[in-house]
Order: sequence, then C-alpha cells, then structure tokens
Amino acid sequence: MKLFVASFVLVLLVNFCHGFTFGRTIPRIQPIGIGGVRPGERDSAFDTAEKIDTSFLGNFRPNPFGGRGTFGTAGGSASGPKVDLLYVIDKSGSIGATDFQNAIDLVAQLIELFPVPISSDGTRIAAISYSSRDKVDLEFEFDDCDSSTTCKGLVQAIDFESGSTYTGRGLELARTGPFTGARTDAHKVLFLITDGRSNGDLNVVDEANALKNNGVEIYALGVTDNINRHELKQIVSTPVTDHLFYFDSFSAMGRGVAYLDGIFRASTGGNPWGNAGGGFFGTGNLFRGVSS
Repeated sequence: MKLFVASFVLVLLVNFCHGFTFGRTIPRIQPIGIGGVRPGERDSAFDTAEKIDTSFLGNFRPNPFGGRGTFGTAGGSASGPKVDLLYVIDKSGSIGATDFQNAIDLVAQLIELFPVPISSDGTRIAAISYSSRDKVDLEFEFDDCDSSTTCKGLVQAIDFESGSTYTGRGLELARTGPFTGARTDAHKVLFLITDGRSNGDLNVVDEANALKNNGVEIYALGVTDNINRHELKQIVSTPVTDHLFYFDSFSAMGRGVAYLDGIFRASTGGNPWGNAGGGFFGTGNLFRGVSS
C-alpha cells in the first residue's frame, strides 16, 4: 500500500513539474467540446496554442533569476523587460473578411495575455496591416495606446481590404516606421501573421534580415497550407522552432484563441476549461474538458 501511494504521488509530481514554469502551471490535457472536436481526437490547434504560450508568451514572463523566459537568459529584470511589440497582419484577398477577423481576434488575445503590462515603461504595442503595395498601412504606433483595452480596441478597428501579399513591404514599413521610434533599452519584437506566399517587389528575406540586424526578434504564424514554409523559416529569428507557428486553417486559429484563454486561466490558478474544480489539480480540470 505504501508503495502504491508513493508511486501515485510521484506520478502527480512529475506531471506537475512537466507543466510548471516558475509559478505557471500549464495544462497538458486537451479539452473537449471546442469547435466540434470529438472526444479523443487530437486537435493540432491545441498543440499550436500551447507552443505559442510556451515559446512566445513564456519567453517574456519574468522569473526570479532576473531575466525573461524560463531560464532568464535574455535581458530584463525580475519585474519583466521593456518590450516594443509590433504585429504585422496579412489582409490579402485569399484570407477573406471572416477569416481576417479570426486573425484580429488572435492578436487581441495575445495583447490581453502578454506577460509584461502595457505602459510607457513596460510593453508598447503597434500594428501594421498589408496586402497590395498601395495597401500597406501603419494602423497605430507605439505611443497610440497605453492599456490593453485601448490597444485591443485599435486592433479590432483594423479593416480587411483584400489584395496581394506584399509581405516585404510590410516588413519594410516596420523597419522604416515604428521601429525607428523604439526605445533604446527595449526588446524589439515583430509578430507576423500570414496565410500565403509573399509576391511583392521586395525580397522578403532581405527585409527580415535587415530587421534582425537592427536587433528585432521576429516571430511568425503561418495559416493554411498556402504558406511558404521555407520562406517563413528564413524570416523568423533562431531557433526557428521557437519562433515559427502553424495553424492548418483559420477555423483552427479560432479554436486556438479559445485554447489560449483556457491555458492562461489555468496558469493563474483559476478554472481553466470551465469545469468543476479550481486550479490545475481540480478534478474537473485534470480529467475533463470543456462542455459547450
């Protein structure tokens, strides 16, 4: 009996540590009932949401060792780094208005969940949208919003315009526009969302390299099978696996938004998937999924 109890405690401890990152517990059980996913069916959208949480959001969580991320290896302090974060959002015709709204909802969710609070000495947010050459727009700059609510409102106001996929022009505007006003002591970050292959008049990899050479860390999210994976791997910072994410469809992205919300609520000790039992070890959270 003692051996059985000891083994059970060890299993719980291993699972707890597997999902623990300096005070943050991440659920490893995929919920059910989101977007029509059947019980027992593995949803790649959950895996992508978890990777975004760990590799993007987790990279900026303060930790007790004075740096950012899990091991505190890059700048900042125990209270969190300064971050100038620019979202570059594809609004080309292949996306469509409905799916574009899914992308906008994801950006709003990432703003809501970003670990370093939005303020003049914390995180500042800006956004660019792009499609054809004459539809590359600086939607708002780093000084235009001073709270999560304000920034999300500005993101939700971005219009879908259709057109081509001038990703290079979007990155060029990032380099010559918002990042020229970045704080010298801030970590500069660009998060690109696209559903296709770039087809503009600028070399997108050259533009990405120019940004990286100026100290910008680049993440990218590719949606659908129309993307050019090789191109995105060249655009993002290294290691590539920590900076590049995929959703196989915009509906999967929509489920990813729901999953991210649940992962966040689990990390704060609340009820992550809307079931009985608070925190990660509440029985409803550990063994059950969402019931819609």
